[in-house]
Amino acid sequence: MVDLGSDDLLRELCREAEFVVGVSDFSCDLLRQTCPDSAEKITRVYNGIAMDQFPTAPIEEFGPLRIISIGRLIEFKGFHHLINACEKLRKRGIDFHWTLVGEGPWHEELRQRVAAAGIEKHVTFAGVQSQESVKRLLDHSDVFCLPCIVDSKGASDILPTVITEAMACSLPVVSTRLVGVPEMVVPEETGLLVEPKDDSALADALARLANDRELARRFGKAGRARAERVFELRETSRQLAEKFDACLAGAESARPETSEWIALMDIWPPERDDDSRLADEIAWLSKASQQGQVPHPTLLSARASRVGKADALPDWPERVEFFPDGLVLEAEWHAHPDRAAEVLQWRDELGSGIDTEAYLFQARRGLHLARLVEKRGTLRHLHATRADVAVTAWIVHRLTGIDFSFAIESGAELGSAAIDRIEKDAVKVSRTDGKDALQLQPVDRTRRLVVGSLKTKLPGLKPLPDRSSVYRSWYSSLLSS
Repeated sequence: MVDLGSDDLLRELCREAEFVVGVSDFSCDLLRQTCPDSAEKITRVYNGIAMDQFPTAPIEEFGPLRIISIGRLIEFKGFHHLINACEKLRKRGIDFHWTLVGEGPWHEELRQRVAAAGIEKHVTFAGVQSQESVKRLLDHSDVFCLPCIVDSKGASDILPTVITEAMACSLPVVSTRLVGVPEMVVPEETGLLVEPKDDSALADALARLANDRELARRFGKAGRARAERVFELRETSRQLAEKFDACLAGAESARPETSEWIALMDIWPPERDDDSRLADEIAWLSKASQQGQVPHPTLLSARASRVGKADALPDWPERVEFFPDGLVLEAEWHAHPDRAAEVLQWRDELGSGIDTEAYLFQARRGLHLARLVEKRGTLRHLHATRADVAVTAWIVHRLTGIDFSFAIESGAELGSAAIDRIEKDAVKVSRTDGKDALQLQPVDRTRRLVVGSLKTKLPGLKPLPDRSSVYRSWYSSLLSS
């Protein structure tokens, strides 16, 4: 059980989620108390296990009581209280052997406590074991014990899966009345529960099972039956699947229009004043697609700006998608060496129009975007809005065959050799050193005052001219070709 550090954050997470799953009634109740506005969407689905993978443990009629515990060696597992209980068992003359499976920061602390209690010969620290080894150890045990507590920092278990595994092996369970444990162990039916940190009660429960093996077998058999009803993986996964089915069914009528093409940008919102026309263009695209003037686009940016402003598109966080972090792009590049090698071979085709470092930067973007195009399957066109993503679009075209176009603004760093080469593969181009269909040439926005022979500049800039007709003409011809 983890504190996110902010209940407001938790409430926001629950508010934005389609549904919220807790693994116990306890955790669901806790969530509802903290997030009352989301109470109706919070539901419980227990952690499930495949019951047929666990053997039935034959509880011995005679001999030492074979106790097993499994878990990280940390404070809230409460193993130090089990050491105290075992010391009491020894003093009562009850023969036992305790196997502790797991590792953790309390390992040495627990060893010292075992030695101080004088029960070393009764305890085995088994360390970390494989799942199959754990099953064998459970199969050679008579009782499972997990004395959970709330630790000094307020942390605790919620619904320990190891209890379910012990029940699947037909072992009786001794644990504490804490968090979700009472939802698993039914007292006097599948095991025994005591109050947390009550060492004497813990010793009494273990002694009772040591002296009444038939009771232990009856608890174990009932525990297996309960686990099959409540914690069987087929049942819990069915419950979770129903939540997804209901969510998807409810979303069918509200499914957003599938995007048909991508408008690709380098950075959003724009950071430079001379990029204000890009912000204007993207705002027009968003509005025009909502009005049905152009097909619905995916607005995709390679980078997110911390300082840029996009007043013309105030809801841009809901409309613009972004490439993943650079570390992800690098990992993806190394995960697909054959495609990466193919992309590298195309570098020389662009000549001196782009330096190698810049090409490699766009190559990683291109590889990622190509995989996105292939995954979505519905995209039919990719448009690079400015020069700094034109090579990315070209690489995606080479990898996937998708049609692409690009626009080159005045003063772009991409050289003419590279522009000429990628233009050969594009279906439509606007470039300020040639056919400038998007009219990207700089506009004089200086405000001047002329009085007779006197001329002076005024502060501020003239507003951008209304370019709706230019955008409509460009994108209509672009997306109809």
